[in-house]
Formats: sequence, C-alpha cells, structure tokens
Amino acid sequence: MSKSEFKVTDIPHRGCSKIGCRFSSNFNPGLPTLKLVNSFATSPDLHLQQFADERMRSKTNLIAMELFGHGASRAPNDPFTYSANR
Repeated sequence: MSKSEFKVTDIPHRGCSKIGCRFSSNFNPGLPTLKLVNSFATSPDLHLQQFADERMRSKTNLIAMELFGHGASRAPNDPFTYSANR
C-alpha cells in the first residue's frame, strides 16, 4: 500500500488553477489534517519523511501542496496590475 500519492487538483474558484498536492493514503475524516507547505525552490517531496512516518500518518491526514509556479501547479495566464483607483 502506498504511503502517499501525488495528484494535480483543479481549483475552479481560482480561475481553473491547478495545484500539485501529495496526500497521505487512506484519508480519515476523524483525524486532524496537517497542511505542509514547502519552501521556495523545493517540492512537496521535501516532506517525504513525514509521509513515511507511520506514527504521524496514524494520527493525522497529511497534505503537501506545491506553491504556484512550482512543479505541476499552474495558474491561468490572466494579466493583472495593481491600481490605486477603486
């Protein structure tokens, strides 16, 4: 049985963005969920040690999400500029 799996998840309310995520196998809604965010220029693989830890997986659901612009995560090409005008 796999300790984790990597998926690309569509986020429709964010303009059909795609987020690369690693999930612990066997999600249990009765457990708390721990969201892991990798540092700049790394991937969710940074957290493989946590996903391999049976004690941690038995007490929490783990989700590691990639940052936009890294790995499989993508945002739609929508030019945007900041403006002081409201």
